[in-house]
Amino acid sequence: MGIDLPKPQSDLAIPTVSTITLPEFLGWRLEKLEQKVESIDKTGSHGVQELKMIVQELQKDFAQHEIEHKEVAIDQKSNRRFIITTIITLVIPLYPLILGTLAWVLIHQK
Repeated sequence: MGIDLPKPQSDLAIPTVSTITLPEFLGWRLEKLEQKVESIDKTGSHGVQELKMIVQELQKDFAQHEIEHKEVAIDQKSNRRFIITTIITLVIPLYPLILGTLAWVLIHQK
């Protein structure tokens, strides 16, 4: 089973063979990634700056998620209060009617 691949356009492009098996492709890709990591190590940064940037982005994302989580919790609390208030507002005026009906049924029951 082979995969049809386009012609390469750069150093990290897919091999020139038009059909390659998946294990061959994965091996080739792994080799290219290893070369890229080695080139990062040659510059002396050892990828630390890239990792710092990634960690900073994750921290920002996490902080934003926490803010959104708190806002959702506040909205849910507000919605529950609204629902409870609405139910109480609708039931209280009906309470005398319910008691009157119950009393009538008990009085006329034989």
